[in-house]
Amino acid sequence: MKSFPKSAAFSFLKASRLAAILLMALVCTSLAFAGPIHDAARKGDVKKVRALLQGDPKLLNDKDNQGNTPLQMDDHKWADVLRKKGAHE
Repeated sequence: MKSFPKSAAFSFLKASRLAAILLMALVCTSLAFAGPIHDAARKGDVKKVRALLQGDPKLLNDKDNQGNTPLQMDDHKWADVLRKKGAHE
């Protein structure tokens, strides 16, 4: 079995570790750019979605960093509630 020189193996491990850290950072930041209504919709938290909409009806068609509205976050049964209030897909 071939073995890498110690310096090449070390460089590979360093690069792999850096790639893993960058990937985790990307995942965390992409989730961070969704508003509270998007988070509640993703979790299926009907009470929180209703409370947020009661406080600010404009959140109904609010878009996250990827252009999704709360209605597009998940296919829960309560999506009809959002549509009846005027949500757009």
